[in-house]
Amino acid sequence: MGSGFTFLTDTEIAPHDGIAAAETQIQSALAAYHAKFPVRPFAPRNLIIPAAMAPVLSQHVQAIMRADGRLRTKNGMLAAFDHDPVARLDQDQRARMAKIETHFRDAGLDATRAPGDEKADSDLLALLINAGAVLALQNVALNQTLLLHADILTAAAEILNRNFPAPQEFTTSAARRALDTSRRVIVPVLEHFDSLGITARTGNSRRMTANEVSPPAAQG
Repeated sequence: MGSGFTFLTDTEIAPHDGIAAAETQIQSALAAYHAKFPVRPFAPRNLIIPAAMAPVLSQHVQAIMRADGRLRTKNGMLAAFDHDPVARLDQDQRARMAKIETHFRDAGLDATRAPGDEKADSDLLALLINAGAVLALQNVALNQTLLLHADILTAAAEILNRNFPAPQEFTTSAARRALDTSRRVIVPVLEHFDSLGITARTGNSRRMTANEVSPPAAQG
């Protein structure tokens, strides 16, 4: 980048060679992480960004790398833009990932965790979540994570549409009965629908909207 300086903020500057060195540092750390954990879609930011790197410099460099197509970011995680963990799966891993997805699709609204060795398959589950095939919904009140297949959520929204055509309002209890599930499940499901604009909440009631029900796009 040559000699000179770049303003990171109105009052903070960094030399061009320092910015270039920070880019190289991040890129090298990501390459090493992806080589060690090839099927993990993202790396934790704290394992990639050196603790000694000033936050303002880190943010500036990440913005540069995102803009020029070298970096993807999501929820405090980083990945090289061209990192494709699915392409790194071997035949056994592909079979296990298909089994996990089938488990969640067959389990309907009752799924909570992946089958088999949860620790060994955690990276494969992360790939399904990253692809939008499985969604992790939070029940804050119970401090639980609910794992549901996207197709199941689409079907649930369609059932609610049939039972409560807009502008008819319905309660959480009515939705729970329509879907034949528990309050532990229906609360995070309805909150998820709220966030997508599939349902609109007013006080203790909701109504379905005209928004099309479809699975979320892959993350990243």
